Order: sequence, then C-alpha cells, then structure tokens
Amino acid sequence: AVPELLDQLQRLPAGTKELDLLIVSDGGDPTVAWRIVSLIRERATSFSALVPQAAYSAATLIVLGADEVVMHPNGNLGPTDPQIRIQRKSGKDGSTEAVNFGSEDLAAFIRFSRDTVGLKDPEQMVAVYSKFCDEVTAMGVGVSARSALLSVSLGERLLQLHMKGEEEGRKA
Repeated sequence: AVPELLDQLQRLPAGTKELDLLIVSDGGDPTVAWRIVSLIRERATSFSALVPQAAYSAATLIVLGADEVVMHPNGNLGPTDPQIRIQRKSGKDGSTEAVNFGSEDLAAFIRFSRDTVGLKDPEQMVAVYSKFCDEVTAMGVGVSARSALLSVSLGERLLQLHMKGEEEGRKA
C-alpha cells in the first residue's frame, strides 16, 4: 500500500493543510502503519481517519496517528496485537506446517488455565506453558512478545504525534 499512497501524496498541492484518509483494512505490519502516518504528516498539517468498516491491527495504529477519527456506526477498530505466523516441524520427514496465533493468545491461555480450569501448582503452570511452546515453538513466543511490545510502543508514539498540547495542558 505504501507505493500507491506515496504516489497519491506526491500529487497533493504544496501547502496542503488537511487530509482525509479512508481506511478499510484487516491490518498488516505495524511498521508500515508508522511509515504511512509519517508520510502523511510530511505533507499535511493534520489528517482525519475515515473508518466506514474495519480498521484492524496496523490500520488501528494508523487511526491512532490521526488528529480526528470519523467512524461510521458500523465502523470497527481492532486490537493491535500482532498476528504471528510461524512454520513448525510437523513430521519426522522434515515437513512443516504454518501455525497462526495472536500475541495475546499465550496470556489468555495462561489466564484460562489458572482462573477457569483452576490450575494453581507452579509445576502445572510450567506444563501448560511448555505445551503452548510446543504448539507455537519457543521462538514463536519470543517473536510474539517482541511484536506486542512494538505495537504498544508504536501506538504510544503515534498518539504523541498529535496529543502534545493536551499532555502539556494536563501537566499545568
């Protein structure tokens, strides 16, 4: 999407002050959200995000970077937890299969095991954690944790791009 957006942004007249961005997306890479907001902010003083339907994941991050959000009653923002796709070995022949999971899945699985199932013993909880790691690989858990931190960091930075005045007002 970045090349197409960049092409459109380069066609804006010099001195463009406001821009409306129509967003309909199931999401994507959170670093692309930062790139898109940065490109827009280089060419317009402020921008509004128009959300008629779904703006999930990375698209939600783009919305966080907007000065104004205009949502249709059926518009939806989604969680910004990255969806991880890893390849794990599935057989002795070296074949692999794709496994998809969200970065919040591990925490939800642990909470469910503890709070709903009632597992309390630390050894039981280690077994639950190990089972999850077996399913998504320990590397997948690491990638998930790092991706979740990146999404939170980007969300905060995108909000700070246009909320500086409000933060200063609260401190006074």
